Amino acid sequence: MIIQIAVLLLFHSLPSFEKFTLKPNSMQEEFIVNLRKIIQNGKNKALLISATGDDAIIQTGRKAA
Repeated sequence: MIIQIAVLLLFHSLPSFEKFTLKPNSMQEEFIVNLRKIIQNGKNKALLISATGDDAIIQTGRKAA
């Protein structure tokens, strides 16, 4: 994906962000709902591990001091 974006940037003009609408997928929506529950229960740390095909995304978060 990053290579595809780089090629786009090298050979085409950069598209305007105003043309795009970001919408979370069902997994992301479920994570947001569960993260809100975690925060409401007084927790300040969460871990999301998401694997998509050959790639893996690991995101950690903690409440800012």
